[in-house]
Amino acid sequence: FTISQPMQRRVYRELRGLPNLIDVEEYKPMARRGLGRPVIVYAPTNALKLGQLGSKGIDIVRPLLDKFKDRALVDIFTTLPYIQNLRRKAHADIVIDDVVGETFHRTALEGATLGCAVVTSDDTSGFIYATIETLERQLERLLSDDEWLAQSKQKSRGWITAHWHPRNLVNEYVDVYKRAVSGR
Repeated sequence: FTISQPMQRRVYRELRGLPNLIDVEEYKPMARRGLGRPVIVYAPTNALKLGQLGSKGIDIVRPLLDKFKDRALVDIFTTLPYIQNLRRKAHADIVIDDVVGETFHRTALEGATLGCAVVTSDDTSGFIYATIETLERQLERLLSDDEWLAQSKQKSRGWITAHWHPRNLVNEYVDVYKRAVSGR
């Protein structure tokens, strides 16, 4: 099995995909700190250079985010324990996931459950579509248009509760376990 997210399905075509479950009832939007400026979180899981399979574009995205430090609090981190990672995302307004691989990862799912505007390179989801080339433009728009930022946050939370709720997706796991126990 692989995770049923776009890049994994492309790379591991012959493997059945199972959803990366996240409890949308446990991880909910919370009141933002009232810091006066939006918070952007970028938490790449690797530092692979652009062009390497699985790269999150850190060598391009990190310096690009410096351009927004006068208008937003920019929080960049790579390796934190899971709970600390989630706490940092919970205070964000915008979460940047993979803008390189035409996919999304658990970072996007976490950001959506927490009610953040999620920016990623998968255009089939409820996220804001951006590539490495269009990320700056999308961030500019989010930071310049409070209404669009608010709508984007609602859209990502609505998408995950409608399309990625574990109550619906757990049946895929139950089916796999039933088949395994029966020897099929």
